[in-house]
Amino acid sequence: MADDAWIGDQHTNVGRLGAPHELYAALPRTAAAYLTLCNGRLGAQECLQLGIVNKVVPKEQLLHAAEQLAEMVCLGSPLAVQAAVRLYKLTGAFPAALTSYARHLDQEIAETEDGAEGSRAFRAKRKPEWKMR
Repeated sequence: MADDAWIGDQHTNVGRLGAPHELYAALPRTAAAYLTLCNGRLGAQECLQLGIVNKVVPKEQLLHAAEQLAEMVCLGSPLAVQAAVRLYKLTGAFPAALTSYARHLDQEIAETEDGAEGSRAFRAKRKPEWKMR
């Protein structure tokens, strides 16, 4: 991760839900809640401390660092690396019911007055006026 980069989740700022269950599964719950509920941001050093990224480098060295990691991956057996990636994906997969429910909730919220207001406010670069409808 570049030393000047950050991550955040701005969905609730625009009247949407997104997929907070994915953040809750991937991050410490306090970090996930901070990102989702507070629309917070985590800088590169915070991401490193939380184990979200494995390395922080100056911005101008980012591509080189990524290429080094890719070269390390390529040193392994292609079949074994591919199998490991498949297992990582399966381990991180959510039950279909949870994924479906999250999409349903996000769509339901998007179709409310607040969902429309969030989009309008974002495009107009203004603070939304929530109505709880």
